[in-house]
Amino acid sequence: MLTQCCEATGQTLGLVPAWFWTDAEPPITALLDELELGMPSVRQHDPGDARWLTDPNREPQRREGPLGTHAGARRIAGGTARLVDTQAAALPAACVRTGSALLMLRDRGA
Repeated sequence: MLTQCCEATGQTLGLVPAWFWTDAEPPITALLDELELGMPSVRQHDPGDARWLTDPNREPQRREGPLGTHAGARRIAGGTARLVDTQAAALPAACVRTGSALLMLRDRGA
């Protein structure tokens, strides 16, 4: 989960899929709520409009609404990497490996 910080403004920029919707994605909402220190989310800045393609055989439709283009999208305050860092901090150091490629994952049940 790559997050960069702008040197000029101090604002974080998540370079990964960072939006979530509380109604449509309850697992991420529940995870953020249950973290010990809490992890606030902020409303996704969402001005303007967009073209929405629902049928590849038709022209895209303009989508604009009172809640913005993405209607209620939220972001983790401080960036998505904060979620990963918080979860990794709770694990023993030997369990976390960075700078390595995952080549295979095997599910061994419990």
